[in-house]
Amino acid sequence: GKWDQNHEIKPLSIVGSVFNKLCEVFVRVASPPQRVAAASELKKILGSQASLLLEIMPSLSKIIALCEASNTYFVDSAESMRFLCCKLLNILSNNLARRIVIWLDDLQWSDSASM
Repeated sequence: GKWDQNHEIKPLSIVGSVFNKLCEVFVRVASPPQRVAAASELKKILGSQASLLLEIMPSLSKIIALCEASNTYFVDSAESMRFLCCKLLNILSNNLARRIVIWLDDLQWSDSASM
């Protein structure tokens, strides 16, 4: 549906919503070995930074056990989030051996961090 114009837009809410649903779908359709492989790869590639994604995509915790984000300093947090989201998308699609298409509509309602 259309973004409710009367709500306050939280940073990364659009991206978080899309990736949160992607994590839910992955958990539902991936086989147990695929989930284990994805979790292992996420730990290896994203390391402790994966916990930064929990705030915008809580369903990620269904794939990989994560602790709350530490007080790690990032020079460019928007760039870090882009990197983490791209790596997450790559890992999930590789472990499903399927293409994942993300359709973004009504981007005019998104926050600047999501762009």
